[in-house]
Amino acid sequence: MQRLSTGSGWGLFSRLFFFSLFTACTTTSEEPPQAVPGVVARLGDTILQASELRDFAISTPQNLRSKQEGAAAREDYLRSLLVKHLLYLEAQVWELQESMEVQKRVAASWHQHLIEIYRNEQPPIQVEVDEEEIRRYFEENDLGRQRQLAGILVEEESQAQEVLAKLAAGASFADLARQYSVHKGSAAQGGVWGYISRQQARRLKIPDEVFRELPVGVVSDVLPINKRYLVMRFLQDRPGSLDEHQARIHSVLHAGKLKEAKREQVRSLARAFGWKIESAGLDLLLKKAAAYSAVHRQHFSPREAVQPLFTYQGGQVTIGAYVDALWEDAGRAHSGWGMKDSAAVVAAAESTVMESAILLAAAKRAGIPERPAEQNWLEQTRWEFMVRQVRKEEVEDKAAVSEEEAEEFYQSHEDLFRKSDQFDLIEVLVETEEKAQDLLATLERGDATLLDLAREHTIRTESQEEPGKVHLHGRDRYVNPQLYEAVQEAARGEIVGPVQVKGGYSLFKVLHREEGELPPFSRMARRAHSLLRQQKEDRIFEELVDELLEKYQDRITIYQDELAAALPDTLIQRLAATERD
Repeated sequence: MQRLSTGSGWGLFSRLFFFSLFTACTTTSEEPPQAVPGVVARLGDTILQASELRDFAISTPQNLRSKQEGAAAREDYLRSLLVKHLLYLEAQVWELQESMEVQKRVAASWHQHLIEIYRNEQPPIQVEVDEEEIRRYFEENDLGRQRQLAGILVEEESQAQEVLAKLAAGASFADLARQYSVHKGSAAQGGVWGYISRQQARRLKIPDEVFRELPVGVVSDVLPINKRYLVMRFLQDRPGSLDEHQARIHSVLHAGKLKEAKREQVRSLARAFGWKIESAGLDLLLKKAAAYSAVHRQHFSPREAVQPLFTYQGGQVTIGAYVDALWEDAGRAHSGWGMKDSAAVVAAAESTVMESAILLAAAKRAGIPERPAEQNWLEQTRWEFMVRQVRKEEVEDKAAVSEEEAEEFYQSHEDLFRKSDQFDLIEVLVETEEKAQDLLATLERGDATLLDLAREHTIRTESQEEPGKVHLHGRDRYVNPQLYEAVQEAARGEIVGPVQVKGGYSLFKVLHREEGELPPFSRMARRAHSLLRQQKEDRIFEELVDELLEKYQDRITIYQDELAAALPDTLIQRLAATERD
């Protein structure tokens, strides 16, 4: 079937079309269908209810809400909802309900939805954790001992070896930490990270034997920490009390017990459904495991892949489905996990495919799929995936970005990639504009300097060095955007204000400005690809919308009075206020 080609309208047709549409309320020369209370628009036989439009507007993410007011905002929300329905109409024309990709996605979401409904309707599982279990966990995990860690974390092993050599020659650990360490939280403190327990040491990838046996004051060998390298020592030890760990230990043990209770519940259901392994499927799987170091689905023919490995009342798990589930944990699958023998297959199936298969069977036995509410959910989900598929095929698949395009975009939009400017300034922040004006008058008379006033009056508590001296970083453009924007526009040495900022009214003078550096393209390539791709997708989508509106224009009717009642000005204002907040 012929599909739409994308034009070059950039949304122009849709803007002109909606202007004429909202002026005339219909696009046909025939008499439009009569208005029906609660119906805001018609798209052929499809009725757009006021409740649907209201729910759509309210559920629209804040960053996508209309920036317009009144009738213009109503048009924005209705246009967006109409576009979804137009995409669905096009999906039906393309018969995407028959698409294997759509069917696969719908089935996966449907099965997960049924399982969640079933779980939510089961009585809650109760587990208990007693004091003796908490004490035993405390002792077995050596939580009674805490060690104060000092470390120098570097990017390259050669740097770590250089640090070791300098320490051996008598250099100061604290000085080297300030010079070399990329661990920002500790470098300025001479490398002191703080007290850690054995569990915390494990999370840092510090070996148990190092935590247990490294004497206080002795420097370790180079330790690989993820993709970095650590040179460390312990400064002192202190005992840890059970009381300070009790709540967390209880939480850990309770979660573990609850998880095991749920597993046992699934095992019990599996027995009730007659879950069993099929010998023919097992023999074939183990035969492939003997032939290949890591078994993939492609090692099976299509006929072999659909052979049952496990069966139960109402269903089966195929060999292909089992192998796919194993490869969701690629690291373990590469090592041959779940392939060694029948016991390994049974154990791996229990932690991968059995739970979802059995809970889905239980949900079906409970009649959950036949409920009207769940059938409505299924139809809505199918609708959503068909719409997404249109967007994927007609927009996302056509928005590829080459390396050359990304680099050209980077070069022509440097401001998008340049790091934020940093500023040093003197500032006095006060509660009211009136007080700020009084202080400004004092400055203009020459009765005091700005720094004198800041020392006496500023209410900013996060100032550096001393009251009144402030350093603005790039993150402040988000934390305190009004101040950052005003400082960006100010000339050095000029007293500016009062400016209303977060926390009050500000008078300030810029002392120093450090322009943000422009990182090389090699570091910004991924971001350039992402930004340009999004730009392309937006353009192609607008072109697609133009064509759909033109194609279906004679089937659209809008009822202005019902639209105004569905999205009254009070609601539009509330949505806009929420977006601003």
